[in-house]
Amino acid sequence: VLCLTVLLDVRDLRGDARAGLRTLPAVFGRTPVLAAIAAVSLAFGLSGLGRGPYAASAAELAIAVFALGALRERGKRYYDALVLTEIFFLALLF
Repeated sequence: VLCLTVLLDVRDLRGDARAGLRTLPAVFGRTPVLAAIAAVSLAFGLSGLGRGPYAASAAELAIAVFALGALRERGKRYYDALVLTEIFFLALLF
């Protein structure tokens, strides 16, 4: 969840900076934060595959893929697709 919320902070980076908010992407920069999100999500996703919670692992791997895709500036629909994807995996978990 932390990786997902920080990834959504990347989406709002410019607006947060204008508002004076000090989010992780505003403090550390877009690329390092996205790289960290991708690495952490990839590690958790791959480690979960061996234990069996496949929907949770797939959700983590999806966040990693979206984080890498966000290295290039993306629009609102990209992040909407991210949220929809995560809702799909949460529905599978429930």
